[in-house]
Amino acid sequence: MADWYLVSETEYDYLYVDTGTIKIDGQFRTIWGLSELKKLNPETHAQSSHHLKEFNCSKNMERILSITTYSEKNAEGDALGSLSFGNWKKVRANTAAREVLNFVCNMR
Repeated sequence: MADWYLVSETEYDYLYVDTGTIKIDGQFRTIWGLSELKKLNPETHAQSSHHLKEFNCSKNMERILSITTYSEKNAEGDALGSLSFGNWKKVRANTAAREVLNFVCNMR
């Protein structure tokens, strides 16, 4: 059972972290996250996504290792698509992504 913690709310979605899955390796954090859209995405018909992310806390960077979108909230319903990435990108200040980075990087 996931232990979802609401880390950030934006105009468009809610961002959760499963605190039971946070892995700490020095400056790196790996987490499972959940994004719930406030409104159905009319192009993809997605209402949520479940993702595996890695953060480099010392460099304020993140990369999505995998993401799956779902037709219903809470990563339920039909899986609509899945992608794998891996490229690091800088996390900008004053964003929901930075709130998530700060949250997971403060975990010890």
